[in-house]
Amino acid sequence: MSEEQHFIGSDGREHYIDGQGVEWAETRGGFYRNIGMAPEDHRSQHGIADNPRGNFLRWLLVGTGAGLAAYKFGPAALEKIEAFGKGLVENKRSILPENLSFETFSWNNPTRKLSGVDWPQVRRWYKKVNNYLDSTQSQGETLMQIISEYGYDPLIITLSIIWVESKGIPDAQNPRSHATGLMQVMPSDGNGANYGIWKTTYNDGKPIGRVWHGYFTDRPTREQLKDPDTNIQWGTQIMANYITKSGLKEGLNNYYGANGYGGLMLALHNKILGI
Repeated sequence: MSEEQHFIGSDGREHYIDGQGVEWAETRGGFYRNIGMAPEDHRSQHGIADNPRGNFLRWLLVGTGAGLAAYKFGPAALEKIEAFGKGLVENKRSILPENLSFETFSWNNPTRKLSGVDWPQVRRWYKKVNNYLDSTQSQGETLMQIISEYGYDPLIITLSIIWVESKGIPDAQNPRSHATGLMQVMPSDGNGANYGIWKTTYNDGKPIGRVWHGYFTDRPTREQLKDPDTNIQWGTQIMANYITKSGLKEGLNNYYGANGYGGLMLALHNKILGI
C-alpha cells in the first residue's frame, strides 16, 4: 500500500491521494471529501435513500464525532450541504464539539450574547434531541427532513434554540409570558392562557355573545413543560410546522416571533460547527 501524497490543488485547498489511489479535497468545513466520484455515484454506491433521516443522523450527527458524512458546499447564500455515505470522509474535528472554539457569541436584532461556558449544559441534551429527531413516529422525523433539505443540521439547530432560549436549563421560565422549559414553549396555563381571541357567536345572523378561543389550549401546562422529553417534543413540533409553512429562516423567525431570530440560529449553527 502506497503512502499518502499531499499537495495544493488548483482550487487553493489541500488535496491528498490516499493509499488506495483515491483523491480527497479539503472543504470549507475542515473536512475532506472524495472528489473522484460524483455525488449521485456516492449515493448509488452506498445505497443512500432520498429520505435523509437515517443518513443524516446515523452517519452525520454522531455525538462522539465518529462516522461523519462528507460535506459538499455549494454557492448558495445558505450554505448548502449534501450528506454522503458512511466512511467517505476523514474528520478533523467532531461534528458536535465538546468544547467550543469561542468564548462568547454576540448578535444584534434580537440582541443576544451567549457564553461558551453554558455550552456543556446545552450539549448534554443532544441524545434526547437526537433520539426524538430519529424517531419514525414523531414530528421530529419531519423536522429532520425539512431542515436537512436546506443544508443545515437539525440537531445543531435545535440545540442552538435550547442554548438561546434556556441555556439548557429544563425548568427555565419567562417571567412575563410564562414560556417554559428547554425550548421555551408557551403553556396552556399561567399567562399562556391569556393569549387568544374573542370570537362572536351568531344565531340566525345575529350576534348573541362572545367565546374565548385560547391560542395554547392544546398545550401542556408549565409543570409538564419542565419535563425535557415533553418540551423537546412540543418545541420541535412547533418549529417543524412553522418551517414547513414559511421556509427555514422565516419559520425560525416565527418560532420566536421576531425578525432576525432565524439569522441568529443559522449563524450560531455555523459558529458551533466552525464553518
